[in-house]
Amino acid sequence: MRRQFRVRELIELCGGVRRKAIEKYLALLVRAGYVRVAERGRGCKGQVYALVRNTGPFAPRAGRLGITLDPNEAIATERAHHAELLKEIRRVEQRLGRLGAYIEKFQPSAQRGEENGKK
Repeated sequence: MRRQFRVRELIELCGGVRRKAIEKYLALLVRAGYVRVAERGRGCKGQVYALVRNTGPFAPRAGRLGITLDPNEAIATERAHHAELLKEIRRVEQRLGRLGAYIEKFQPSAQRGEENGKK
């Protein structure tokens, strides 16, 4: 997507979406800090908007109270959480491995042989 655009260009891209709906959505994006007004509109050309914060390919969801959800930020948050969980799993696996080696070290030799299939 281009860094700067006009409402007229969005209307052409969206096809069938009313101008008023696009203007309302842009006002929410401006308030949320995703877009800013780069040039005030003069005459019929309209305002030029500039993209300030590009969070990803999915559009932020807007409700009556403003921007309610940005799927891109939610995905990034979940990925970070997932990475932290994987690190914790690896730490636990290492501790279990050390504990297993410790337990084997102190088992009587007769029990070790039985576990390995020897009697």
